[in-house]
Amino acid sequence: IWGCGNNTVGQLGNKTYDNQLSLIPIINLNKPNDIFSLPYVCTGYNFSIFFKNDASGTIYGSGSNYWGALGLGETNQVNSLSLIPIPDNKIPINVGCGCDWTIIYMSDGTLYGTGRNANCQLGVGYLSDKITTLTNIHISMIPNNVKILQISGGILHTALLCDDNSIYVCGSNFSGQLGLGYIGDNILNFTLMPNNTGKIPIQVKCGLYHTLVLMTDGTVYSTGFESAGDGINHDSTSLYQMTSLPYGMKAKNIYTGVNSWSSIIMIDDSFNSLYGLSLNDNDKMSFGYNNTFNPTFTKIQAPINLLSKQICTGSSHTIILSNDQ
Repeated sequence: IWGCGNNTVGQLGNKTYDNQLSLIPIINLNKPNDIFSLPYVCTGYNFSIFFKNDASGTIYGSGSNYWGALGLGETNQVNSLSLIPIPDNKIPINVGCGCDWTIIYMSDGTLYGTGRNANCQLGVGYLSDKITTLTNIHISMIPNNVKILQISGGILHTALLCDDNSIYVCGSNFSGQLGLGYIGDNILNFTLMPNNTGKIPIQVKCGLYHTLVLMTDGTVYSTGFESAGDGINHDSTSLYQMTSLPYGMKAKNIYTGVNSWSSIIMIDDSFNSLYGLSLNDNDKMSFGYNNTFNPTFTKIQAPINLLSKQICTGSSHTIILSNDQ
């Protein structure tokens, strides 16, 4: 596991509070043999979640816990990986983070969430300031035979990608980030996002006030306030439904920060090359310099022979999971 960027509340999980201006291996862990076999990590505003996906669905968290995103039953920050309590007889099989919350999908098809819920970004059907333990989310609008494949959260909204190629969304829609075709108030329960593109989604990622969707043909679509690497300043433009982004390369994976404009595209080449755009505070994009906005996608510096497997970006830090051991 590699990490860089802001670490002032311990979000890198390496038992320090030192910021990192370039990618470093996170090796000072509680159980290194367990953690290095982790297949998945995700990040919120200032916290990180590490999912082992073993027989019991072990999940660790570190960083800010002010809103209860780590599900520990209290709100103290932690700078080392802490085991997240899971409800009895439940086995996590998938996990996703929003700005200040975490949602976990269980093997029996139930969904649980913890953290901030001021805009109903947890989809529990009601507004609340914070929830500090994993709480059941009612998803009766999703057919029983449909499974959730991906969970992604932005600063105030959440999206689920299902195995029938549908996308369900909830939370704030004040900038059209839910892709419902209009700007509106908070959506309290998960609601189907219309897809009029004629294409099949394979990834969904929520950003600051926008949502990115990757299609099977390598094209990327966006909805909401858009700043998506086409060289155009869209700060005052809000798109209310999925709109194609002209960036000229076939994408393999997409990543976007939950509390910033940062977006990363993994190009479909032999190196899994990474291109990103963002306000580069704390050098969270590992360009090698700080505080520069890149309006078009810029290649990200990485250690030689580092073949990226998965990337997560928080508000001001980045974690990369590589294919090596």
